[in-house]
Amino acid sequence: MKIVFVCQVFSEKMGYITNCLPKALAKRGHEVHVIAPNLQAYFNDPDYESTYREFLGPPVTELREKVIDGFILHRLPHAMYKTEPYYKKGLHKKLREIKPDVVQVFHVDSIICWQVCLSKIILGFKMYGANHVLRSVFPLEKNWNKLSLLNRFGWSVKHKIGGGFLGLFVKKYFYATKDAEEIATRWFGASRKKSIIEPFGVDIDIFKPDHLSKNRLKVEAGFHASDKICIYTGRFSEGKSPILLAKAVDYLAEEHPHIKALFIGNGIQEDEIRSMKNCFIKNFVQMTDLPRYYQLADVGVWPRQESISMLDAMASGLPLIINHTVTVIERVEGNGLLYELDDYYDLSKKILQIFSSDDDYLKMSTCGINKIYNQYSWEKVAVEREMEYGS
Repeated sequence: MKIVFVCQVFSEKMGYITNCLPKALAKRGHEVHVIAPNLQAYFNDPDYESTYREFLGPPVTELREKVIDGFILHRLPHAMYKTEPYYKKGLHKKLREIKPDVVQVFHVDSIICWQVCLSKIILGFKMYGANHVLRSVFPLEKNWNKLSLLNRFGWSVKHKIGGGFLGLFVKKYFYATKDAEEIATRWFGASRKKSIIEPFGVDIDIFKPDHLSKNRLKVEAGFHASDKICIYTGRFSEGKSPILLAKAVDYLAEEHPHIKALFIGNGIQEDEIRSMKNCFIKNFVQMTDLPRYYQLADVGVWPRQESISMLDAMASGLPLIINHTVTVIERVEGNGLLYELDDYYDLSKKILQIFSSDDDYLKMSTCGINKIYNQYSWEKVAVEREMEYGS
């Protein structure tokens, strides 16, 4: 098949679905294209310069075509409507040149969805939608009752009715969780009859345990072989709040100096994290360089918002600790613990609990690895997409 993924943003160094699923499908012999505006992920983040520029480069990239991991990336010029990017020109022409069988977008209702839909009407390919936004980061879940009647009416017409009309041309929608499906159907008018729940995947060629090398990797990274390492990867933002992990490790420092934390990323909480005992920071690294850091660590901790990095940590054999309010609790059932949101004292107790029994630790580690191979590998996702796209 000729498969095209049309994105709002794209960054080569990331491990998102727009990077990994095209790679997995290309590996299965399909002709895969990714069309993206000349924008990096998080290009409009107020903290882009301090958080991402060193890792990703300028927020606006050059226009080019490039083969990456077996698929072809096409960068087209962008335009903006308020804070939303869309294609200034060239999208329909590119789709006409490629002549795809399938085009996958990653939203239910966006300007880019409308652009792809117009091309679908003319060119006749199958169009698929998706939603990956969870309730924990969707503001209307908390703010709807604060809006005026006029603003509520405007939202419903623009997004719910608009999204429902777009859905007439969409064959199916893919959702990473039931939570994401609820957002799409409740707020954007997607038909529940067209839903497919399909979890994100992990590149199991890259992320896998290496217990034999763990102590050596710890020493190479500047730790002691006997240290117990908690790892967090991602933005150091208020929404993610890795400072909670830093405070928990700092609290444990006097009685448990062997428990340490490694933070990989960047952001506004960096200075505060550095001030905590036994906490160490490394700037963002490419996805292909991440496995060694998960392999040297002992537990993955994401104190607030969910992250697909949790899956990479699970694939590397790490039990997880996340907060008790998350909706993707299936990610830690049998392979992790829940702590009381924002209570770093309770987080410190859960860290000690993870390390309290070698037998329980091994059971959680093994459970997480098996769960990845059975439910969360990109190879499995690619096979399922292949069957649906070709149906």
